[in-house]
Amino acid sequence: MEKDAEINKLKLEQNELQLRQKQLQLYGSIIIAILLFLLSLWIFNFYRQKKKANELLSKQKTEILEKNEKLELANIEINNQKTVIEQKNKDIVDSINYAKRLQTAILPSDDDFKNILPDAFVFYNPKDIVSGDFYFLDRVDDTIFFAVADCTGHGVPGAFVSFVGHEAISHSINDLKLTDPGKNLDSIRKKVEETFDKNEKGEVKDGMDISLGVFNTNTKTLHFSGAHHTLYWVTSRTTKTILEKAVLSNEQVALLEVRGNRHAVGAGQGKEHFTTVKVNVKKGDMIYFSSDGYSDQFGGPDGKKFKTSQFKKLLLELYDKPVASQKELLAKAHNNWKGALEQVDDVCVFGVRI
Repeated sequence: MEKDAEINKLKLEQNELQLRQKQLQLYGSIIIAILLFLLSLWIFNFYRQKKKANELLSKQKTEILEKNEKLELANIEINNQKTVIEQKNKDIVDSINYAKRLQTAILPSDDDFKNILPDAFVFYNPKDIVSGDFYFLDRVDDTIFFAVADCTGHGVPGAFVSFVGHEAISHSINDLKLTDPGKNLDSIRKKVEETFDKNEKGEVKDGMDISLGVFNTNTKTLHFSGAHHTLYWVTSRTTKTILEKAVLSNEQVALLEVRGNRHAVGAGQGKEHFTTVKVNVKKGDMIYFSSDGYSDQFGGPDGKKFKTSQFKKLLLELYDKPVASQKELLAKAHNNWKGALEQVDDVCVFGVRI
């Protein structure tokens, strides 16, 4: 009996052990199943996130490609526009350079100076390619005409006015045969007004300041008329009258000013006649005409204007130099004063030794 009980006990323990093993196997299977499920969820989530990342990356790549394509198209368009602008600029510059050749053609040549006024010079320095300043020289029989004009504006607008002004001077001399500079300026004003008086209001809006000298080679007399311009006359200190009228002088010479009328050739300047002044020059005197570009130039140590006072002192210093040297020294003084600053206006200085 005891032996049977022992066997039954062993069997019971064996059954319990087998049950526990089955339970452990079941728990293990459940745990593995849970782990596999969690792993599947993680893999699925990872795959989904990776897919989203790839889609986002693909979208960004597409956007970048589209932006690059648009940028490339924009660059092509910019380059095309740049080419068009460069071509237009070239055409404009070519046209202005051609206008310069035309303007140069109306200016007195070196041969003109040699044949008409061999002892004269002109320092001509346009601000741009073409200029609103111009100078004039012509001879009719025994009468020599010389002038410096400063037209409204500079560059292309000024150049257009200069063509009109040059034509007006030529008309007064060659067609109307005028030899009185005041009457010449009256005629020039009329011609300029007729040319520009085309708008509805009938107002001339362009014109010029001008110095005009008329020298008779037989009588050796000089007559002058000016529109907002001044004649500078450097002569020896020979008489009391000369010294009294001089604005500057040194031990040898004196500088006098002969002022023109206070109205220009052009808009809103009234109808007063221009006056003629006889200048009692003698052999060896220097006569100078100048536009305001020289004295208005900014520069020097303080960036200030050169001013007319300094210009007159310079003329007094240059008086006894050969005219070619005077031109070089005027150019050097102008460039030294200007330095690195921009040129503010056209420059034209004319000098002649009587």
